[in-house]
Amino acid sequence: MTVYNEMTFKRAVDEIFDFAKAHHQLNGYGFGNLVDYGKMEDETTTLYPFVFITPQNIIYDRTYTTYEFTVTIGDQVQADEENRVNVI
Repeated sequence: MTVYNEMTFKRAVDEIFDFAKAHHQLNGYGFGNLVDYGKMEDETTTLYPFVFITPQNIIYDRTYTTYEFTVTIGDQVQADEENRVNVI
């Protein structure tokens, strides 16, 4: 992970997306409100497992800004339940 002198909201989201892209198990990533849950950045069918970022609070102070996100990692259990331990 890169260390920045100034971390913007976009950079924070990009860092999480970069993590998702590099992760060998994650197949997709998205960002938005809970109603957008499951919609991926590339607007294709949701590929599991994926990571989804929902912004929460942004707190401004004189010298810093605090960004709060909910990061959800979603997966599906296969019909034969062979991957159920991996999903957890």
